[in-house]
Amino acid sequence: MYSQNTVDSLLNKLEYSKNKSPLYNLLAEAVIEDSLDLSMLYARQALIYADKENNIREKGVALFSIAEVFSYNFELDSAVKYYERSLTFLNESGDHYYISYTLNNLGWIYNYFGKYRDAIHSYSECIRHLDTEKYPEELPNVFINIGNAYHHLGSYNTAIGYFHRAIAKIRDIKDKTSLPIAFNGLGLAWKYLSNYDSAFYYYKMMLEIDKKTGTPLDVAIDLGNIGALYFDWGQFEQSYKFHLEATRIFLKEGNKNNISVAYNNLGEVHKALGNYDSSLYYLNMALKIDLETGMENNTAERYNNIGDLYFAQQNFVMAFTYYQLALEINKKIENPFNIALNLHNLANVWAERGESQKAEELFFKSLKKAQDIQSASMVSRIYESLSKFYANTNRFALAYKYHNYYDEIRDSIFKEENKKLLADMQARHELDQKEKAIALLNAENKLRTDEARQYRNSTYFFALALLVISVSLIVMIYQFNLRKKAYKKLVQKNKQLAQSGGLNKETVIRSAKQTPVKIKIENGNGNGSLEILEEKLNRYLDSEKPFLNPNLTMKDMAAQLATNTHYLSEVINQKFGNNFTGLINELRVQEACRLLVDETNDHLTIESIANEAGFNSKSAFNNSFKSVTGLTPSYYKKTARAKK
Repeated sequence: MYSQNTVDSLLNKLEYSKNKSPLYNLLAEAVIEDSLDLSMLYARQALIYADKENNIREKGVALFSIAEVFSYNFELDSAVKYYERSLTFLNESGDHYYISYTLNNLGWIYNYFGKYRDAIHSYSECIRHLDTEKYPEELPNVFINIGNAYHHLGSYNTAIGYFHRAIAKIRDIKDKTSLPIAFNGLGLAWKYLSNYDSAFYYYKMMLEIDKKTGTPLDVAIDLGNIGALYFDWGQFEQSYKFHLEATRIFLKEGNKNNISVAYNNLGEVHKALGNYDSSLYYLNMALKIDLETGMENNTAERYNNIGDLYFAQQNFVMAFTYYQLALEINKKIENPFNIALNLHNLANVWAERGESQKAEELFFKSLKKAQDIQSASMVSRIYESLSKFYANTNRFALAYKYHNYYDEIRDSIFKEENKKLLADMQARHELDQKEKAIALLNAENKLRTDEARQYRNSTYFFALALLVISVSLIVMIYQFNLRKKAYKKLVQKNKQLAQSGGLNKETVIRSAKQTPVKIKIENGNGNGSLEILEEKLNRYLDSEKPFLNPNLTMKDMAAQLATNTHYLSEVINQKFGNNFTGLINELRVQEACRLLVDETNDHLTIESIANEAGFNSKSAFNNSFKSVTGLTPSYYKKTARAKK
């Protein structure tokens, strides 16, 4: 989030800036977390000025910003309208990252509305526009989103494939925050395929990660998922235990939507245990929250579950009423999977009431809807119900026909399950082997570190003696190299670099300027704020010296500067003519030069100097030092001391 100082600075720049649309777009994004009304005002101003300035890209960004406000306000129909309008201008301007960001947001909304095929198409287009080499951390998230959409379609095996693709990408990048989400998707898919061993394996992996690095909310969700797994396993007492623990955390955290889900789960467990009064109590508690929050998708699910409860009690009039309420909402929000489910449930009610013609009509409406969305699991379920329906109405030829259909589709699902199961077992084996290998490497590394420390201690005094001899040799070498004019100039240049107090772009930055890619996830990238971030970056590098941390990442630095990695990358590219790694390594070399020149550091080895300067390996230090200064660290130390 932007600071108030940044917002004030942007407002000040508006007074004298010729191009105002980028600044208004930045302001719209800067205040969206604090004031949706103000964000909308700035976004509409950006749109007006983008028209005046004939700036196609900023017009697309302004429309995107308006869509974001509608999305935050959960006015999703309006959000879709403006996201789609923004794509027209973003495509024309060729801003591929903004295009991918917009498509991803559209995919989320389509997924929410139950338009899972549209969501998959949108996510796939997002990948096509995403620069996966420059932003590899985004790709696994999109794979997870596609997996979730296929899951909602009942295509669990396809979903599993995408979750595994996400995990494969996550292994290749440093950011592992999406890993438990992918494990969750795998656990849920295997649960729906009734493979409880695989489901439990991934849920357990997810819970272990979230207990170490996640929030209480993450842990509660994991506990709820394990509770749902035990429920499907038929172990209802164990399921109740996990759901109750999850509910306590949700109540403490205070998120109404999560509390509603928790109450719903407790209601379902009580229903399975035959505690119908308790079940109805919790389901009504969940429904009350959903009606208050306006979460129509959840409301429809609660109506359907209450209908199931009355159906189990053979109160078919009440069951019909609640199934019909669920159907009306799902038609309104255009959720095809749940429409098929509600029609199927209503058909069962008519069948139980002896209304065969109405039941048959609804069964086939449900079947067509399930076939339209290619949901194998729902089609299988309806075939099974049709077979029983025809058997109960003494139409045995049709019962046999639909039972065969049911067997065929179950066989195809089973074969696909087995293929995925073999792949899953292989993936689990590789994951276990990798964890064991990491543990072994850590143990070996600790052993080597201990041995190295012991060796350094035993040779400390010997090194001091050698140092005295080395000083004499440095003087001799220096006298010899005075004759080399090229080295003389180079040494002088690097000595000045080492003595420089702050960041000096003339001597530190040597890389050719790169053409920046226009990117935005959180903080935008209008040219109006590049100077602001440049100033913040200079102050941060000069005062905090973050480059001394060998584990520094661009994400860490972006967080400290209250911006995002893409915006920070653009500033480094445009203002410093370098990339993140190049800039950090040159600053570390500058620090190493300073340490090498300082005689109080004579007790330090070259490797120690490298560590002090922020390098985590000697080879990386040597390569970077030679690249920046043109000299090896040892030679630089000798010649610089001699010159001094």
